[in-house]
Amino acid sequence: MTTAVQIRKNPDFYCVVIYGEYEKIKVGQIGEIQVFADGKIVVYLVRNGRKSKIFLFRTNSKNGSHKIGGCYPNVDLLIDTKTQGKSSRLRNVLTYLAQHKIVLDSLSDIFFMRLNTILEGKDFRVKHLKRFLVNEEV
Repeated sequence: MTTAVQIRKNPDFYCVVIYGEYEKIKVGQIGEIQVFADGKIVVYLVRNGRKSKIFLFRTNSKNGSHKIGGCYPNVDLLIDTKTQGKSSRLRNVLTYLAQHKIVLDSLSDIFFMRLNTILEGKDFRVKHLKRFLVNEEV
């Protein structure tokens, strides 16, 4: 099974995958559609005018629990940023993980749920991330 993610590059409504390895690309009526295998982590940026949100989710075509616009079918939402500060902190984490060659697909849902909680705090620093990686097999 697979998950389809809509890509839009309209200046007024912009949707792109900023992390995730798709299996194939399809051409849709309103733009490119990236298709992901089950169990993959995807980081999806949606910008509507001046507001933007980042969704980090795991694809789960059998029984995903969250509906995200532009994604079909439902997915397992692990992180949802509602503020610019949280978005910035998440981007810093993604940069850190990429620099250390940590594959997001290898991290557990529990890791992301804990990360989501600490990203809410304004005093979060990437160095705090090392505590959470101790229990992960990376």
